[in-house]
Amino acid sequence: RRRTKTTMAPNAAGSSSSSSTMDPLTATTKMAKAIMSAPTGNGKLVCTILSAYDLPDGAVPESVTMSYREANGRGSNGYNEISTGPPAAKHKDHVNSFKFGGPDSAANQLTISAPLPVLFESTVTFTLKYPDASKNLTSTCTIHKTLRVNDTQWLILNLDPVSGSAAGTRTPLQSSASRISTSSSSNEQPTLRLKLRLEGPYRPEIAAVINLMNGWFNAVDIIS
Repeated sequence: RRRTKTTMAPNAAGSSSSSSTMDPLTATTKMAKAIMSAPTGNGKLVCTILSAYDLPDGAVPESVTMSYREANGRGSNGYNEISTGPPAAKHKDHVNSFKFGGPDSAANQLTISAPLPVLFESTVTFTLKYPDASKNLTSTCTIHKTLRVNDTQWLILNLDPVSGSAAGTRTPLQSSASRISTSSSSNEQPTLRLKLRLEGPYRPEIAAVINLMNGWFNAVDIIS
């Protein structure tokens, strides 16, 4: 009867590793990265409009709209454009700044439903609208550069006049909840502050990897 001999693969330094402790962690970490490249099924983009800061003048905006354009350019005029209600109040500590929301929490929440791969690769446009359309301000962000699936981000987006906004996407000015609350009022660039979340299912094999990874970290916590 033939016996087989198993040897350890040499590591980068040329010696054999005496422990495989890191192997499951390395494997699960690499597999977990596939989450970003494998969105599937139907998804939802959920946005909560928080406030608009440092607007050009004291005119009261009437709403904020959200729409998306696919990566292939389809929907250049915006798909599924949805709108908030008017601001709930004016900021007392900021000139020309307004809060959205209020007793009716749905008044400042916007949700778009679409196939998850489409949403993941799409560009979303936010427009602060006024009764006088010439005052409208807009900003855009690319979802896959901003969010992970089932991830929430707090964003501050620069707002530009619709007539003079540059083509392409803009980068969020800040994406930290703490920086949102401590941002200086001396910045005169109009900004839109919001919370954005992309919701959707993982493929079954990705879900299994997540469960395995969670189990691994739980075991490590117990041992340590």
